[in-house]
Amino acid sequence: MPPFRHLVTALSVAFLALVSTSPAAAVTATGRLQIIQLDVGQGDGAVIISPLGEVAMIDNGVYSDPTPACGVKVLAQLQALGVTHVDHHFNSHFHSDHLGLMSTIFGTGGITLDYGWDRGGSYSSTSYTNYVNTLGSKRRAMVKGQTITLDSLSAHPVTIKCVNLAGAGLYSGTEENNLSLVLKVSYGEFDQVFGGDLPGSGPDVESIVGPGAGLVEVYKVHHHGSRYSSNVNWLNAVSPKIGVISVGNGNSYGHPTADALTRLHNKGVRTYWTETGAGVAPNPAWDRVANGQVVISATWEPAGVDTVRGPGFADTFTNSGTADTSPPLVALTAPDGGESWVAGSMQAITWTATDDAGVETVDLDYSLGGAAGPWLTIAHGLANSGSHPWTVPSAVSDSVLVRVTAVDAAQNSASDLSDSVFSIGTPYVAVAGPAGTLALASPAPNPGRGATTLRFVLPQAGRARLEIVDLAGRRVWLDEAELPAGAHARRWDGETANGSHAPAGLYFVRLVTPFGSRATRLVWLQR
Repeated sequence: MPPFRHLVTALSVAFLALVSTSPAAAVTATGRLQIIQLDVGQGDGAVIISPLGEVAMIDNGVYSDPTPACGVKVLAQLQALGVTHVDHHFNSHFHSDHLGLMSTIFGTGGITLDYGWDRGGSYSSTSYTNYVNTLGSKRRAMVKGQTITLDSLSAHPVTIKCVNLAGAGLYSGTEENNLSLVLKVSYGEFDQVFGGDLPGSGPDVESIVGPGAGLVEVYKVHHHGSRYSSNVNWLNAVSPKIGVISVGNGNSYGHPTADALTRLHNKGVRTYWTETGAGVAPNPAWDRVANGQVVISATWEPAGVDTVRGPGFADTFTNSGTADTSPPLVALTAPDGGESWVAGSMQAITWTATDDAGVETVDLDYSLGGAAGPWLTIAHGLANSGSHPWTVPSAVSDSVLVRVTAVDAAQNSASDLSDSVFSIGTPYVAVAGPAGTLALASPAPNPGRGATTLRFVLPQAGRARLEIVDLAGRRVWLDEAELPAGAHARRWDGETANGSHAPAGLYFVRLVTPFGSRATRLVWLQR
């Protein structure tokens, strides 16, 4: 069955407008990994843009190409992508069609660079001299197993791992192709492997390094589709869905070759070429030719949908793994029922939420009418901090519930409610007095720990005695004074009349005035 039969037509149409013009600036946070195979003719050059906008490069084209010089061609493509800084540059090997003209890009071109990575050692060529002189002290030697990380603080960072290098110990000569650096770029369940011009025969380095590379979704085809690349052992080890071939029109090598394409097609690999080249003709059932950049846009999610696009096409493929269908585990810890909160007071809503892939956002809502709702918004799109301050609304009800909803990256969600209803009361519980209104509020907070505030209202000026007594009727604390009419507040920090701290338990707050007495309950928690 032709592999393009199941293309997503609507997606293809949507992308055509994007890829038929110059690329838009892409060094902003897009939330997806972008790997752009540059159009560099018969050479190699790729740009990696992380979901948060960090930039890496693997090779940068041909050292000398008169139509125009490749350094200028690469620089123009980087500028069109909005690239002004490269965090890491990787050189697969020291041939001039991969080294490019570094001084044009990172010298006169004005693009800055942090580090340049290669296998170490030296080489005798003009392009190599230009390369090392441009890097200077920024040059670094990689070792097998070394990993460079982009978006290191993200929940889903991008890693670039050195799978192998320098012939994997199989080859001790000086042929550069055989010494190519093998890099695996990973973003969650998405992987792409780059191996420069690694050979699959004479010597067969591919068969040695393939198992270390492991399964990938995308393979940057070795050596521009040479007949000696992409052998069966390598393809069985990495099992790619997509092959990207960087090749130049009119090249003198006959790339890409029928030998390599046959092996790729037999393995079920769809291929995407930067140019038509000068070898076998593309098979429309298997091969797409961009005559420009080939752009991979990938998500980290298991079974996530990725895209491969270029001028005139936009196809899809999926990551390894199975789609995340498991919702987060979420529990509301406060308010959990039975609380008496005062309208206008500040209270903490607390919860726990966990998920295998991480909780992306948390939504908080409340209802004044129990589980039947309606549900009103407290805050949506919160970070999973476990706590959120809430100014209690001015709405009296004894049937209040709070609901917390946790959402993971796959948009699975789960909710938890207060175990039972709680109440919202007015700041003062008013009763009729002889010449106005006498009121005593419920303490806030209640339960109290550390300190609580006692609020009351006097209808007239007079002497007011505020006291706290325990369940046996023993006075624990007393405050008495001549006060004007109006609202008053006193703070109690749990200290008793004898200077000790009140033990945890149930207490009564009493207000005694010439105009009457009022009482309310206070639950005091241990300090």
